[in-house]
Amino acid sequence: CDGHTLLDFHAVTPGFAPFARLLLADLHYQGTLVCIAPRGTNLGDARQLYEQIRSWRDDVGLHLIHYSYATITGDGQATEPRLKYVELWFSSQLDDSWRVYHDGMAAHEA
Repeated sequence: CDGHTLLDFHAVTPGFAPFARLLLADLHYQGTLVCIAPRGTNLGDARQLYEQIRSWRDDVGLHLIHYSYATITGDGQATEPRLKYVELWFSSQLDDSWRVYHDGMAAHEA
C-alpha cells in the first residue's frame, strides 16, 4: 500500500484474517495486534475481522479504531488533513470497547 492507491481491505496481502489466526489462534499471542489497514477500510470490514477473531479467541476484542490523518504531503507541502490509514487494535489485554479516534479529536464508542 503506497498511500496513493486506494487498496481494498480484502486485497491486502498477506490477508488480515490469516495473519490474525496465526498470531492469535495458532501461536496464542497475548497482547495487542495493531492491523494497519487501507484508508478505505469501513466498520463492516472491522466487524467481519472482529467476528472471525472472536470465533477463534473469545478473549480478544477490538479496543480501538484509529483514523490517522496527514497534513503534510510527500513533498513536504502543507495540506488539509487527509486520511492516511486506519488502525484496528485487537487485544487480549485491553477492553473490547470499539473506541474510535480521529487524530486530534476526542474518542467515542462505535
